[in-house]
Amino acid sequence: MPRVGVDELPALVRAIDGYDGDATPGRRAVTRAAPLFTLLTWARTNETLLATWDEFKGLDGPEPLWRVPAARMKMQREHLVPLSPAVVALLADVRRYSRARYVFAGEKAEQAISQNTMMYGCYRMGYLGRQTVHGFRGLASTWANEAECYRTDWIELALAHVERSEVRGAYNTALYLTSRRRMLCAWAEVVTGMMTGGARSAARQLVNVEEHRVVQPDLELARAPADAAPRDRDLSREAAVRHLAVQRRTAEARCAPAPRQAG
Repeated sequence: MPRVGVDELPALVRAIDGYDGDATPGRRAVTRAAPLFTLLTWARTNETLLATWDEFKGLDGPEPLWRVPAARMKMQREHLVPLSPAVVALLADVRRYSRARYVFAGEKAEQAISQNTMMYGCYRMGYLGRQTVHGFRGLASTWANEAECYRTDWIELALAHVERSEVRGAYNTALYLTSRRRMLCAWAEVVTGMMTGGARSAARQLVNVEEHRVVQPDLELARAPADAAPRDRDLSREAAVRHLAVQRRTAEARCAPAPRQAG
């Protein structure tokens, strides 16, 4: 699947966030939110397209979750996706335009958007032949593997891949929900940190789940020039990777669960 290099991820994120290729505000919001949701959750395209509101649990609690039923999964196994605060905020924004069964509803409320909606959206952003929606998964996997702090089991499970070893797969039934939540939370902070200023979408906000309110994130991270977000495509891959590593470390520290108090 065509996809840009990790050094071009900031430009891609800004293109998605700034998408304005549809005629009505509702259509623009849904077309922008669907690929961004896919990027943040590492989902396959069809998993996003056919997502229904009843699959999302605990959106106003500390451990929001997306339960994708086995019937909709490529490997015919239920897939649990821990949701970052950025995804919860994005869903709250989409809810204003999508009151029907499907999260990403099409022009007819009872139908989901088509695969072409996201594909043509990428084309309008200037990524024809360079980036597919399915290729978002490869970008996320590259980031996680290059971070060198996430176990392969967590990454592969987040991608809904099945253990290749039948023996190991039969014995290892761990879901790693806590670890995957931290990883996806860190990824979400990296992605939202790449968005530009101006009118802020809900995806650039974090939900304070304890107080049930939306707050702006502190995504300054570091002000030194070496840590500034890469803006141009001609920047080296190494510089982009260093920047992602800085954001990952900061996000990891902030997304770590608070220690439990005795008693």
